[in-house]
Amino acid sequence: MTHQRLTLVAGLALVFFCLGSSWRLLQNDFTQDDVPLAREDVRIQNLGNVVEIVSTPFWPKAGPIGHHRPAMTLTLALEWAAGEGRIAPFRIISLTLAAAATLAVFALALELLPFWWALAVAAAFAVHPVHVEAVAIAINQGELVIALAYALLLRWYLRYRRERNTTWRDRGLMAGTMALALFYKETGIVLPALLVAAELCFPHGRSLRARWTDLRPTILLQGLVVAVVLAIRTAVLGGEIRGTFTAEALEGLSMSERALTMLAVVPEWLRLLFFPVSLQADYAPREILPATTFGLPQALGLAILVLAGLLLYRTARANPTITFGGLWLAIGLAPVHNVLVPAGIVLAERTLYLPSIGAMLLMGGVLAGATTMRAGTARRVATPLVGAVVALLIVLGASRTFSRFGVWRDQRTLWTQTVIDAPESYRALLALGSLLTHPSYQEMAERFMSRGLEEWKNPAAMFALSQLLQGKGDCVRAIPVAQQALVLKELAPGRSEHLACLMWEARYDEAHIEALQGMRSGYWTPVFL
Repeated sequence: MTHQRLTLVAGLALVFFCLGSSWRLLQNDFTQDDVPLAREDVRIQNLGNVVEIVSTPFWPKAGPIGHHRPAMTLTLALEWAAGEGRIAPFRIISLTLAAAATLAVFALALELLPFWWALAVAAAFAVHPVHVEAVAIAINQGELVIALAYALLLRWYLRYRRERNTTWRDRGLMAGTMALALFYKETGIVLPALLVAAELCFPHGRSLRARWTDLRPTILLQGLVVAVVLAIRTAVLGGEIRGTFTAEALEGLSMSERALTMLAVVPEWLRLLFFPVSLQADYAPREILPATTFGLPQALGLAILVLAGLLLYRTARANPTITFGGLWLAIGLAPVHNVLVPAGIVLAERTLYLPSIGAMLLMGGVLAGATTMRAGTARRVATPLVGAVVALLIVLGASRTFSRFGVWRDQRTLWTQTVIDAPESYRALLALGSLLTHPSYQEMAERFMSRGLEEWKNPAAMFALSQLLQGKGDCVRAIPVAQQALVLKELAPGRSEHLACLMWEARYDEAHIEALQGMRSGYWTPVFL
């Protein structure tokens, strides 16, 4: 069989692996953030709303902390139009992007590794269980687009840099790709760092000065792209650059305390990328705790970083693929490191899609190097043995991915499993409690919501619990819950429900005070009048 035909067969096998482990997605309903943004967002239900889509936050009701991802919202609008609101186009596009990203990783790996190890890297990527969250939710398609685009771009970059310098046409193509990626999601900002990593690891006989001279205009042009995108983003978000709230576990922490908190996350990143047996849809507070002192979790995280740095340094010349994979992994994680600028999440599996390319390349480099170092009989025995172990791990990964997609079947299935996976996640407890709306489940709903509030005082959840109690006719217990929530956050609908309970209990003086306070907030004034 010729090399081209073998590559074609391998590509078809990879698509089969990817779709075979993921096809259960076609049975799934909208879950998690897809509910407000893919099913209920009125902007995407009419392609005539293009101006509104590009000029409003990704989360339209969140205001300056709603991000700005117009390319992603436009993609959702096209998918809505293709299916007239049906879910099938959203799912088909997600699966298509996942398969295409797998082929892109295969093409990139072929530039760096022997054929069979490149195939192993791409197969592991195709069935990686940590990818399920990114593929299962339509609004996460930006993660898939960026991974696909950057894998192809780096493969093209590495190939032409063997033979020639970069032209302005090349620079324009890379800048345009980066602009599109940034309009999908903020993680698109990592492209310049990936190009620097490629130049450091694969000099192709050029001096460092020559490489920097060639790369500098490319970086400057991409810096201009970032500045333009940030200016547009800031204008849309009313002066807010970050476009996100601060994750609960990071609120009130100094930079050094955020560093301590994230050091404890490093082992979790390592586990999810290389041993993803246990997965969960939420890593809210109590699952990952704020840290203000150096302890065992921080020592473990620091040890991993130091050992990883030594590995990358020692292999930079002998096996640059390992170093490049490790740098890709670190660069991919940089947007969610939370030390310099806190983000809205401490850890989320969807954010590991792009970094996982580096993780798989790193493992491919380690395995290829380990089997190449052996000679004679030892090599003839070790290579098939290692290959068999890798094949088994790929099969196990496919099985785990297949079962994990079933967790995202619908909202109730997802949050029920998340309460099992992450029993101290307040968000999971509150979400499951709010879904148990049938009268026969109200006692159970109250228990879940009360447990969630014990884990984390969340004003929106307090209002939900107060409303649940009010619906049961228990205003005596609903009133103090609503009062606690209003101390934390002003919410006109919650205050109006609270006012109704006060009226029901004939506490008219208090109701009068609440109505006046509601009028001062400036919302729902006619109701409070």
